[in-house]
Amino acid sequence: MNAHSPHPRPWYREPLVWMVLAIPATAVLGGVVMLVLANVTWDGLVADDYYRRGMQINRSLARDAEAARLGLQAAVSFPAPGVVEARLTGMDGAAAASGGDQPTLRFAHATRAGIDAMVAMTPDADGIWRGVLPALPPGKWYVELGNEQWRLAAPVRLPASAGALTLRPTTPPDRRH
Repeated sequence: MNAHSPHPRPWYREPLVWMVLAIPATAVLGGVVMLVLANVTWDGLVADDYYRRGMQINRSLARDAEAARLGLQAAVSFPAPGVVEARLTGMDGAAAASGGDQPTLRFAHATRAGIDAMVAMTPDADGIWRGVLPALPPGKWYVELGNEQWRLAAPVRLPASAGALTLRPTTPPDRRH
C-alpha cells in the first residue's frame, strides 16, 4: 500500500490480511475434520465393563488349558467366498465337539472391535464344522474357535491365502522372573 496514493487498496487485496486470517481458518477447518472423523469412526478402545472383562481372563486361560488337556487342534479353511470350514482334530476332538455347547468361530479385528463377527458352526456327517462367513474387510484378525469349555485361537491376515489356518490352544506367557 502506498501512503501517497489518492485511492488506497481495499483490505481484501492486502496479502498480509489473508495470511492473518488463514491461521484461525486453518484451525477451524482442522477442528471440523476432527469432529467429523470422531463421529464417523468408532475406535472402541475403552470398555464400560473393563473390570468384569479383566476378571474373565482367568476363565479364558482355563478354556485354553482345557483345549490343551483334550489335545485339540483345528484346521480352518475358506473353500468359497462366504463359507468357512473347521475340522477338529486331536485326542478328544470328537468328544469335545459333540459334548457341551456348539462351537462358534469368532473373528476379532486387531484394531476395530465394531466390525468383529461371530459365526455359528454346524456339523456335517464328515465331522467338518461349517458356517456362513460375512464379508470381512482385509487386515489382521484374531480367529477363535471354541465353546464354554475350551478355545483354540490364532491370528490371520484376511483375505485368507490358500491353505488351512491351524488353530491351537494359546499358551500363557511365562511369568517367572
